[in-house]
Order: sequence, then C-alpha cells, then structure tokens
Amino acid sequence: MSTAPHPAAASVSTSDTYQVHAERDGKFWFVTVPAVDRSTQARHLREIEQMARDLIRVMRDLTDEQTAALVLEIDIGVPPVAAALLARARKLSADADRLRRESAIALREAASALHADGMPVRDIGGVLGVSHQRAHQLINQELVPMEITATGRVPTYRAVLARAGDHWLAQVPGLPGAHANAHTLTALRAQLIDAVVLAADLPNDAHPDVRLGIAPGVADPVMLRAREAFALADLRAEIEVDRPPLAELIAAHAQRLRVEGWSAEDIAGALGVAADEAERLIH
Repeated sequence: MSTAPHPAAASVSTSDTYQVHAERDGKFWFVTVPAVDRSTQARHLREIEQMARDLIRVMRDLTDEQTAALVLEIDIGVPPVAAALLARARKLSADADRLRRESAIALREAASALHADGMPVRDIGGVLGVSHQRAHQLINQELVPMEITATGRVPTYRAVLARAGDHWLAQVPGLPGAHANAHTLTALRAQLIDAVVLAADLPNDAHPDVRLGIAPGVADPVMLRAREAFALADLRAEIEVDRPPLAELIAAHAQRLRVEGWSAEDIAGALGVAADEAERLIH
C-alpha cells in the first residue's frame, strides 16, 4: 500500500530558494524566513543555516531529502558602522589585488626602461631589488598592458601609447575598437574614454578609468618621460579613489561616537586625527 505525499511536500521543488535574514538579538541570532512567515533562533553563526532548514522543513512538512536540497540565500545583518567597515575591507582587498597586478606591470616597465638605457642586467637587478635572473625574466616577459578590475566605482583599463610624428596613438589590447589618436594627451584621454565605452558596451554615461602606459623596450626619451608622468597619474588616481569614502566613513564614525557620549579628545585619539579635526567632524 503506497502513501501519497503530503500536498505541501509534493509542491516543493528541489530548486526552491528561500531568503533568510539573521541578526544579533542579545546572545542569540534571530533568524527569519519570510517565505514561511516564521522565525527561530541560533546560538552561533554556524547554526543559522541548519536552524533555517529545520524551520522550513517543519512549516512545509518536507522530507529530509527535500530539506537538504533547498537553496538558502542568507543575509547576515550587522550594525551600519560595522557593515561600512566590512565593505571597506572588501574593497581594499580587491584594490590590493589590482595594485599587485599593476605593480608587476610597472616593475616590468622599469626593467625594460633601464635595459633600453643600456644598463647591464645585473645592475638592473640591483636597482630593482631582485636577482639578475629575475631581472632577465622581467626584461623578456611580455607586457600585459590591460587590467580590467573592479575598483568599487568604475572599471579600469590600461592603454598602450606610441608616437607618430606629432600625434599620440593609443590602443587598449584585448578590446577591439578601443583606440584613439590625437595631438594632445588630454584629447587622447577623452577619445579613449569614448572608445572604451563603445568597445566594452558600457552605459552611455559611464566614465571608465583609463590608465596610460608605454610598451616595454621603448627608448624614445619623450616616451620614457611620459612613462614617469603616467606613473604619477596612476598614483594620484589611487589616492583620489580612496579619499572620499574613507573621509565619509571617518566622519560618520566620529558622529556616532559623539552621540554615544565620547569626548572630542577621545574621538581624536581613537581615529588618529588632530583635536581640531575631530571637532570639525562632529559639528
């Protein structure tokens, strides 16, 4: 004699996805599953998923197999300041990965520039702080001049430049159609941004971060001097990218501390800013 499955259980697909929200409530995690309009508790973060599954199993009268097959999307609620700091940490981690890649590109460019100036490979290694074997690798390593990374705001693209008479030429390797030529670098940057937006199919109002670079092995003094300027421009861009969100985060945290009764002197000491800066932040 066969037993018909419970109607609720029979209607549940193994691909069902449930949203789960959890936030601290005293010593416990308060776990809510909107789809079943019920909540439960967990003592530790690691227990949230299992408690949510158990709650859904009971409310939907599921089998163990069906319960195990459920897909849970768990949102962990944290206080606003902590959430901002966590977002900041994740962004910095992504930025660090990008900067490591850009640092590797700059090191290869530096090795190539020194080699183009006639410096011996052993001396190049000494200047760069690497072995002469590594210096040899850097000189002969193919440059990968394009980096497309998440900066938290806009994608970053690296273009390779050349000179043809009194014109600047540029292209973004690996992105067909992303090229430009102009009499001035200002005009070239503007053209490159438009070209990248079209070639990468970005939104019309996008403003991608286009970094300029020189291919390795170039010995033209004008191009070598341009490389130095481009490196400074990259550094300035990194500073400008990080400054606004950091300033906003510091100000928000200072004001929160003030609301909680901290003195201006303690706020200044906690945030590592001058006393007058702390006063400005909290007023």
